[in-house]
Amino acid sequence: NEKAAVLRGHEARVRRVTFSPDGTRVASASYDGTTVSLWDAATGEELAVLRGHDDRVSQVAFSPDGATLATASWDNSVRLWDAATGEELALLGGHGAIVSDVAFSPDGTRLATGSLDKTVRIWDASSGEELAILRGHKRGVLYITFSPDGTRLASASGWRRRTDDNTVRIWDVTTGRELTVLTGHEGYIYSVAFSPDGNRVASAGYDKTVRLWNASTGEELACLKGHEEGVFSVAFSPDSRRVAS
Repeated sequence: NEKAAVLRGHEARVRRVTFSPDGTRVASASYDGTTVSLWDAATGEELAVLRGHDDRVSQVAFSPDGATLATASWDNSVRLWDAATGEELALLGGHGAIVSDVAFSPDGTRLATGSLDKTVRIWDASSGEELAILRGHKRGVLYITFSPDGTRLASASGWRRRTDDNTVRIWDVTTGRELTVLTGHEGYIYSVAFSPDGNRVASAGYDKTVRLWNASTGEELACLKGHEEGVFSVAFSPDSRRVAS
């Protein structure tokens, strides 16, 4: 019943928002420009405004220790920031199109980025060095996520009702090798999640379905129907027994 803080400052709808791992700060990006705001989660005070991108910010992510913030943008770049001061630490260039998603590995040593240039890139999260380029998707990569143990990465792709991709691909993070391709969705895939035990993958798509897969073999375990429009997000419960969409 406590009164919640209201974070005011954006002049357009907020596109992305995420808590720091310790819950003390919030990072947000909106359609009002190229900036990201850092907020005190308890008071709603704006702590810093991160300026540097030349186009809309598409995603924000804190490192597991909360020290670094990564931002992905329509300007084809990713930037790393000091989450305490707002200082820009690194500019990660290389993608040839909009960077749609960014994710830290669970141990914070690596950063993955997905782009509409059809590639996934793996970076050293400390130095910003590019470690690998993962190629295989035939359409833009819309969503990426690490497995709980950080050894694998899942990437989702596709384009509306086109059938030349619409896949989830699972990669070995160390070698960059493609391990398996999850095929079955009839449209692009908005969201992917590993179960906390790492054994299964859930995917949500434009085709109004959620699909469950064996994360090792790529076998489709179930196709969950009921939504009347495209499904935008999917998540496992902490015990890996339930899925919310």
